[in-house]
Amino acid sequence: MIRTPRLILRDFRHSDLDAYCQLRAHEDFQQFYPSRDVSAERSGELLSEFQRWATENPRVCFQLAIEEPRLGLLGSCGLRITHGDQGQASFGCELGPEYWGHGYAIEAARALIGYGFAELGVHRVRAETLAENRSALSLARRLGMRVEGRHRESRHFRNRWWDTITLAILSSEWEG
Repeated sequence: MIRTPRLILRDFRHSDLDAYCQLRAHEDFQQFYPSRDVSAERSGELLSEFQRWATENPRVCFQLAIEEPRLGLLGSCGLRITHGDQGQASFGCELGPEYWGHGYAIEAARALIGYGFAELGVHRVRAETLAENRSALSLARRLGMRVEGRHRESRHFRNRWWDTITLAILSSEWEG
């Protein structure tokens, strides 16, 4: 569990399922995902996977619930070590649309990435998002990530091709 001034980052519980499915079902949330990825069935599969990751030893994947004590579940934030001994990790964050614009994503992201660098010995954290997802790009840049590349028409869903952008930050660049 990681605490910030306003938030608790914790492992998911089965009781989070309804709230998690609800935030992913919002039309605004779904705009940058294939329909299958935001279905109630897929959201349940993801929550089960996140719970399984929490039991692994050694633990290399952290997809944590973002909770605000008065509001409940706001979304999730993840740091997944992808190349073990190489110190590489991928990062992602998702919030219900009603919580956008309140600084929750940056607060949760700084806490989890800081944990990755300080406690897990991660050397490099990368994120990949759709080029049109301005909020995700803004979050990555506010975290100090730099654009490393643009992948033209690398994903296809919703009857069109989407460009993706990869960003990253090194532990030596991290200012928290």
